[in-house]
Amino acid sequence: MKFYSLASGSTGNAFLVDNGKDLLFIDVGIPYNKIKEKLSELNYDIDDVKYILITHSHTDHIKSLNSFCMEKVYSCAKIPGIKNIMAKDEIFYLGDYKITPYPLSHDVPCFGYRIESDDESLVYITDTGYVNYKIKKYLKNATYYIFESNHDINMLMDSDRPYFLKSRILSDKGHLSNEDASELIYESIGDNTKEIYLAHISRDCNKKELAYRTLIETLDSNKFDYSNLIIKALDKDDILKGGTLHEENINCTV
Repeated sequence: MKFYSLASGSTGNAFLVDNGKDLLFIDVGIPYNKIKEKLSELNYDIDDVKYILITHSHTDHIKSLNSFCMEKVYSCAKIPGIKNIMAKDEIFYLGDYKITPYPLSHDVPCFGYRIESDDESLVYITDTGYVNYKIKKYLKNATYYIFESNHDINMLMDSDRPYFLKSRILSDKGHLSNEDASELIYESIGDNTKEIYLAHISRDCNKKELAYRTLIETLDSNKFDYSNLIIKALDKDDILKGGTLHEENINCTV
């Protein structure tokens, strides 16, 4: 399995998975033309995308949704225009992808997904204020993680953002802080884990280096050996490649 982050953050999210058979998008929260451009850089054609999996209805995750054939679109969240609404508590299949959905805690219905193909697994979890203990079993020992590390609490509280927005972000219906994300990642990863990517990093209330360092400090404090793991923070605009087929991903760096 290989994958690409095309965009990550409050300005837009788009993530492509390629298992060598079918192309699967997770969220399409950037302009359609921008998706086409980025896919072209990767030698893909947008018409070759077979499935589109949507997490929730916020614009930064569905901005270009109406530009796609809706027959390709699937979600567990009931979003106007989407015909393929999947049961929120049942495994389903898209081609050779086995998808396990799990509910997250956001201010609209939102879902994370565990995606499995060819003995590898990818956990995708963003836009949640906390992770209920009932879904933690779905996060265990995946090969790859795309995991929200949205904000640094001190940076958020010192920011110029209005109090109501700070309260929303910090609430159970908001977003995961670096500290919370790091603890959850430590609890989840295992012997099968190869790569971890920190996602949905706030442009104003976080830094990639800070999110990365917080995770490393958490792993160090728990004496977890991460020397063989790839750990990186996603950029809001730049393409980042992941998966075991990418030889350039050989160092634990931001």
